[in-house]
Amino acid sequence: MQKDIDKGELIRIHKSDIEVCEYDYLQTLPDETMIYKKSNIFLGLLEAVYKNVISVYIITDKTFNNDYELLNNVFYDIYIPLVYKYGYTPSIYMFSSFVHISMSNLTDINNGYYRKDGSKVNSETQLTVQNWYNTCKAATITRAIDDNSIGAIFASKAAYGMVEAAQPIPETKTDPDIIDISFLTDQGDLAELPKYDDD
Repeated sequence: MQKDIDKGELIRIHKSDIEVCEYDYLQTLPDETMIYKKSNIFLGLLEAVYKNVISVYIITDKTFNNDYELLNNVFYDIYIPLVYKYGYTPSIYMFSSFVHISMSNLTDINNGYYRKDGSKVNSETQLTVQNWYNTCKAATITRAIDDNSIGAIFASKAAYGMVEAAQPIPETKTDPDIIDISFLTDQGDLAELPKYDDD
């Protein structure tokens, strides 16, 4: 469940603020269970949380988009619990939309530089963003495995640059009379095997 985020006197988000926002949003739906079935309705909840909670408490502080410690708290203490609570898979794209930071900025930081001037970001900021990517990537892979979902497999490829590994081609024997018995060496000494006459 979401935890309170406290970043000094200016920024304080309480779990109860998010719960009130969730409740208010769900009351606007004709059927509250729709949020579990339609991702666009869940995205609407994220937007409501941003508008009514995050922007009220955080956006007054102009450093929000550059405060990666605070963004990390938002990612792990607000975003991830909400995503899992409603049965969705976290994605870096959804988080980018949630906190209103462009995907290109997150991609640039993940790759170690800022796009504007090409300068390197500090390693702590890069590691933070890489952890977000890895968290989302792991969730997507897990979903693809659990659901055996073609859609999740394609999402993994598109979102995280994953590719299918080429399957190794088994080595073929050139002489059909040679039989590989190397697997027997763990079972005992080859000298103890029975001998048969070729008659």
